Order: sequence, then structure tokens, then C-alpha cells
Amino acid sequence: MKRRIIYIYHENSAYVRRLAGRLALILRGAEIHIAERKDLDDPKKEVFAVERYDSAENTAAKISQCYGTGKTAAPLSCVITGFTSGCGGCGTSSAAVMYGRILSQFYELKVLYLSLDRIAVKCSPFRSGGREDLFGLISGRKTAEQVQGSFGRDSYGMHYMVMDEDINPCSYLEDAELAKLITNLGGFFDRIVMDVPISSGPAFAALELCDNAVVCFGWKEELRGVSESLADILSRSGINALRFSAAYDADRSMDLFGQFGAEVRGLAQSIEGKQNISSENI
Repeated sequence: MKRRIIYIYHENSAYVRRLAGRLALILRGAEIHIAERKDLDDPKKEVFAVERYDSAENTAAKISQCYGTGKTAAPLSCVITGFTSGCGGCGTSSAAVMYGRILSQFYELKVLYLSLDRIAVKCSPFRSGGREDLFGLISGRKTAEQVQGSFGRDSYGMHYMVMDEDINPCSYLEDAELAKLITNLGGFFDRIVMDVPISSGPAFAALELCDNAVVCFGWKEELRGVSESLADILSRSGINALRFSAAYDADRSMDLFGQFGAEVRGLAQSIEGKQNISSENI
């Protein structure tokens, strides 16, 4: 059955772009597109004008009632955290992987690490069926439960999607496809940690889907300016942008108990709202 296409309009382009991303995770039975002012008078398009700065939940309920798109889905219990930076060399991937491992190991959560990096080998080992499972999830032909055998798992218990090719297909998904993927994965995992290079195609759409966007600054002073600019851009767009600066670690290791691990653990405690992790869990 073809999904209904609903257009939403608001004069604030940054707000409506983020709203569209959140609506994609809430509404069922419809695809959400952003309308331009000229679309308001187009009889061929169903355009919903958002009043003031309403929440995604209220807007979804109004759209469902207005257009008969069916019940809205229950809000995702899965918390999505994206890691990004203004440029390379800021330790973004290291921070994302460390964060996911900490949530898996210490908090005992079911965590998926999802990378949008172009190079597939940086985010998963190769295994057959990667592309087929990915687009099966996006189209709805498959559920996360049905493809769980395709999720890899590291020694810390963190899950990751495996790919069967050199180029990561997640890196060139369209905005709506990425939203569908996150929706289908969100019911299967407690947390999704996204590694989002700002140069990847769906970068801003991905960050708009996140509950938290962690902007990494690294330890090189000359790289701070561009990440600071990115954090400001995300904040002005209504994205919950958190700044994360890690001190230089001579070992640069992924030891959960090392200096870098301690700093990321502090970030996890702040986001999860748990100020202390007992020594029994460590």
C-alpha cells in the first residue's frame, strides 16, 4: 500500500526541517515532506501549516486527525545520540565507539553503533547480506528482529550493522530513508549511537533525528573554531548540541578505564542522568 504524502509548512525553515525529521519517527501511514510557501495554494498537495512552534507530538496528532492517516505511533523509547565534528581529526569516531561500549558494558543497554562514514570497513567488518538487509529495513519488508543475525557484536556487547561492500550504503541514504531506518531499528535497541561525519550526505538530517548531538572538539587548538561554528549552527536549528572536548591521550587507546574512557564515561553519565556508576558495574 502506497503511503500518503503530507507536506508541512512553517516560515522558519530550520524549525520545520527538524520537525519533519521527528514526525517521521512518530507518524505511521504517511510520508512527511517540507512545503514551500507556494505549495500552500497547490490543490494537488496536502499541506499542513504548523501553528506557532508546536511540538512534534501535538503536530502528529493534528495531522493524523486532519488527514486520517491512522494512529500515531508511540514515541520511541530508544534514545538516539549522534557524534559529529566540524572536520576530521577531532576523535569523533573514537568518541562514538567508546560511548556505545560504555553504555553496553556499564549500563547493560542494548546499543547499536550506526556509522554514516563513506568507508564501510571503518564501521563494520564485511559480511554478506548487508545491503539487502539495510534496504529491507527501510522498505519495511524486514524487521530488526528478522535481520538480527546480520548485526555484529563486539567484545563489549555493542551491536553494529555489517556491510558487504567497500562503500557504506548508509552514507548516501535520502532523508526519508534514514528516518525509516531509524524508526525500524528504534524498536529493537535501547540506544542508537550514530557516527555522523558532517561531510556525509544525510548528516544534517541524521542530527535532526537525534535526541542529543555531541560535537567533538578534539585536543588540537587549531581545529576548535570550525567545530564551534558547527555547534552554533546546530543549536540555532533547534538541535540539542552538546560540546565535548577530550584532553590529549598519549596512548590513544580504546581502554574503557583509560583517560579517554573516563572522559567519555563522564559524558555518558551526564546524558543518561546517572551521576555515578558503581564500582561493582565497572
